[in-house]
Amino acid sequence: MDRPREYILQVTPAGRKVRARSGESILSALGRAGVHIFNPCGGDGTCGRCLVLIKDSPKGEARQVLACQEEVGADLHVHLPSASRMEPSGNGHVAHKAGPIDFPDPSGSPRVRAVPLDVASAEERAGLSDWDALEQALADEGVQRVEPTLSALTDLPSAVREDDGSATAIVARSAGDVDSLTAILPASEPRKVWGLAVDLGTTGLTVALADLDSGETLGCLTALNPQVTHGPDVISRIIAANRGGVREQQELAAGAIEALAARLCERRGGSLSDVHDVVVSGNPTMIHLLVGLPPKYLRLAPYVPVAHRLPPLRAWDMGLELHPEAQLRVLPGISSYVGGDIVAGVLATGLDHAAEPTLLVDLGTNGEMVMGCADWMMGTAASAGPCLEGGGIECGGPAVPGAVEAVTIADPEDAPGLDIIGDASPDCVCGTGLVDLVAELQRTGVVTPAGELLADASPRVGGDGSEAYYRLVTPSEAQASGGRELHISQTDIRNLIQAKGAIFAAVETLATTVGMDLTDIGSIMLAGGLGSRLDAESVVRIGLMPDVPRDRIHFVGNTSLGGAMSCLLHDDAGDRAEEIASGITPIDLGQVPEYMDSYTASLFLPHTDQGRFPSVARGAEEVTAES
Repeated sequence: MDRPREYILQVTPAGRKVRARSGESILSALGRAGVHIFNPCGGDGTCGRCLVLIKDSPKGEARQVLACQEEVGADLHVHLPSASRMEPSGNGHVAHKAGPIDFPDPSGSPRVRAVPLDVASAEERAGLSDWDALEQALADEGVQRVEPTLSALTDLPSAVREDDGSATAIVARSAGDVDSLTAILPASEPRKVWGLAVDLGTTGLTVALADLDSGETLGCLTALNPQVTHGPDVISRIIAANRGGVREQQELAAGAIEALAARLCERRGGSLSDVHDVVVSGNPTMIHLLVGLPPKYLRLAPYVPVAHRLPPLRAWDMGLELHPEAQLRVLPGISSYVGGDIVAGVLATGLDHAAEPTLLVDLGTNGEMVMGCADWMMGTAASAGPCLEGGGIECGGPAVPGAVEAVTIADPEDAPGLDIIGDASPDCVCGTGLVDLVAELQRTGVVTPAGELLADASPRVGGDGSEAYYRLVTPSEAQASGGRELHISQTDIRNLIQAKGAIFAAVETLATTVGMDLTDIGSIMLAGGLGSRLDAESVVRIGLMPDVPRDRIHFVGNTSLGGAMSCLLHDDAGDRAEEIASGITPIDLGQVPEYMDSYTASLFLPHTDQGRFPSVARGAEEVTAES
């Protein structure tokens, strides 16, 4: 069989030459070469975020194309605009203006620790070996029953002689009775014992670096999960993996984690070899793909994962070139779609100690949630799709500089007020901006309860013959600001209604299962990147959350990362995470007939039963009276 012809893509500003096979998309060719661009829709051509400029020659005429839709048939010059590049962002926060992560008290006992030692010299030992002497020095410091790794034994002779016996032992606790000596350093050698907390989401990836000696958080970076090139949600990732893409997705995830970690280490004057421990939080599909497990049966009845709990793994075996003895630990999962990320959220928020019924929802593509208190907990997941994180939306994008994150409409006749992330021109609409916009359109009567845009309600409503849209930023306004024309289409609104309907119906199903009314929920905690900047009024107005007093709704940020950091800095937090996972009863929505009824009833703004949202109904009456 003839091999497909290959072409060369000269990529700027990356300065890379990428080989592409005839007929494959530019997006695929770039992804194989490790050049990643925004593609929240997974190559469907719907989000418009993978725009690139291509030319057949340096002097040829440039044209703008979607990288996911343009097939390679010649050598090309490919320019990646800044708006399309997938680059990490953040400086100690999950995302720009997302608010600080509520990291745990640093005064804990991490699993990996540095132990200063004074080791007797060879002349003073009466024939004891270097290891015997080191073992005695460890015992003097209260560290009993330790076994060395081969690499530590290799470094041992020089380490205990260089500074007259003064040395530093790096000791890792194990699940059993015997700890591990992973490294031994001369006391004069600069000592950095760092760890990584990782939140591996379906759409986003966040990595935090911590000093395990002091408990200090040294930095945090976030980026899109490059696995989006294989699809926007867990089902599409599983399908891609079943076609032979497990290793590729594993390499993408590991490579992205390592790239963010390298930047964090460099900023603090260290290197990846200073990282001795890693804790990862993620949903079951993301964890399967990270460690290279086949996820096939996660989407086939009866939906069984390979394992809910994984033993500690060597980071190097996962493709992470950290300290050679660094381990990678994964927070335990609960069911096929309820994973360690929501367990981390319970750990970070203390829901398992709550005195009254409390709801924690991780607002993202997978829509995981737990309802309960100290006496009981139930968990489930609702497939919300990527629109809550800016994916699958025509002018959508992640919460990066240039993204519209909040919208106010004082008068439907006038331009809306926009809050834009960073000192940037408007470039896309992120999830919080989308929720705000639809809530405001509903409040001002531009959108009907069925989610239909009304052309006579605002001059900013138009259409292209196929569907209506609302102009958030008109072409003339974009030209004046240096940004993009932005609009929300009828399809975008339907996508959001379906997403919020899935979340609300799941919440209602959990409450109904234990005989609770939604108004009985004492506290609602919204987590994730989205759960840091949302407006409580907007959340209720569109029917994403029940109509409860707004002071019951709390935005708690990235609790998945916060829980992972707890386990990194506090060894006993890992035991508590295991207890939490065992204490949550999973609810499979597919096995609850009432869920689909609830979902169908939720496909209105805010709901088909307007009486369930009295505060929203009152606002609608006021708008009608004014008009």
